[in-house]
Amino acid sequence: MTETQTADPTTEKPVRAKRAPRTDLHSRMKSADVKVNRLETREAKLLNELEAVRDELDVARVAQSMCMDEMQSRIDSARGKGNEATDTPVAAGTGEV
Repeated sequence: MTETQTADPTTEKPVRAKRAPRTDLHSRMKSADVKVNRLETREAKLLNELEAVRDELDVARVAQSMCMDEMQSRIDSARGKGNEATDTPVAAGTGEV
């Protein structure tokens, strides 16, 4: 006999174990639905927050890139390589054209 079956002492026939009451199943289903809805709401909120963080990160990367470009331009100017933005040579050490 399996675990779900027991012997009926009067007839010696295997009898199936009773199923969980229907109300218990409905209760579990309702709890599962509530949990799914709560998690879906949380997921949507987190996805919106993630999108906002990605946008902010993009802005920060652009600002970082602009600063790096400006720093490189100043280094090049100090070395006397000229101003790459206007292709105008800069006199070494004076900062004048």
